Amino acid sequence: MMNNYSNYKEQIYDLIIKYLSKKIDAEYFCDAYENLYNLKLDKDVLSPSEYQIFARIFDSVVWYSPYEKEREEIPNYLSDSQIFEIVNNASKKLNINV
Repeated sequence: MMNNYSNYKEQIYDLIIKYLSKKIDAEYFCDAYENLYNLKLDKDVLSPSEYQIFARIFDSVVWYSPYEKEREEIPNYLSDSQIFEIVNNASKKLNINV
């Protein structure tokens, strides 16, 4: 079975839409995004701007923590609202309408 790497790009777009539509939560989004982006997506199928925007999201989701105490102890960790803001800003740059 051949992998269709551009399909992973579409899955990322769908994931962003589901997250911004509040069909999935931040924890699910971050786990799924990290897996798709880091392990499955062939970065060569991305345009230069998509590459930059997707990388910025990835650099954020890896710092997501649902635990307030953990975020207090480790300032690099990001909250639900911070992830939402980052993804929402990225969606505007990607011309995603939710």
